[in-house]
Amino acid sequence: MTTQEQYIERLKEMVTTRYGGGIASAEDCRALCEAVHNETDVELEWLAIAQLFIYKGGGGIAPRPRTLSTLARYVGYGSWSDFCSSREVVPADDIDIIPTTRRWGVIILTSLAIVIVVVTATILLFDSKTQPYVFPERYAPIMDKWRAATTEFCNEVRANYDDTTYLGEQITRYLDALPKGVERDMNAIKGEMTSSHTTEHKQATEHIVTTCEQMCEWLRREATGRIE
Repeated sequence: MTTQEQYIERLKEMVTTRYGGGIASAEDCRALCEAVHNETDVELEWLAIAQLFIYKGGGGIAPRPRTLSTLARYVGYGSWSDFCSSREVVPADDIDIIPTTRRWGVIILTSLAIVIVVVTATILLFDSKTQPYVFPERYAPIMDKWRAATTEFCNEVRANYDDTTYLGEQITRYLDALPKGVERDMNAIKGEMTSSHTTEHKQATEHIVTTCEQMCEWLRREATGRIE
C-alpha cells in the first residue's frame, strides 16, 4: 500500500468513526455530505464521497484535494496537508522516514502513478489481441499533456454532474473538440520530421486520441452503472 493510500484509508476510518455508522450506499453518502456541510459549511457531491467509500479503487481517478481537505476538517484538522503532517495520523512505518516537507511531493507523485497505471492497463485491455503498439518517445510530451487534460476533465465532470444526460453531453462536447486539439499540437512539431515519418505521425495522433477517449468511456460506463 502506498503512503497516499495509507493516509486516505486512515482518513476514511476517522470519518466513519465521527459519522457513527457505515458508509456503503448512496443514501449513506448523501447523509455524510449533509453532516460534513453542517460541520464545515462546505458542500460536497455525494458521488465524490462514493468514490472514496464505495467504488473500488475510486474508479481509477484520484480523489479531489477539495474533498480530502473538507473531510480532514470534518474530523478536526485544518486541511488535508495538516492531516498528512500530523504524527497521530502518519502510519507507523512512515514516521521519521518521509519528512513532513516531502510528504506532499510523495502524494502528488503517487497520484500521477495511479493515473498512469490505470491508463496503461486500459490500453493493454483494449489492445490485448493485437500487436503491441510502441509509442514514439518524441511524442511523449503531447501524450502527457492530453492525458493530464483528460484526467482533469473527468475529475471535474465526476464532481459536478447531476445525471447521466448531463454527463453524456459534457463528454460528447469534449470528445468532439479532442481530435482537433491533438492534431494542432502534433502539427506544431510535424515540420521537424521527414516524409518517412508520415505514417508514424498519423498513428501517434490516433493513439493519443484513442487513449483519451478510453479514459472518458471509463467515466461514461461508471455513470451508467452508478449506485442510485
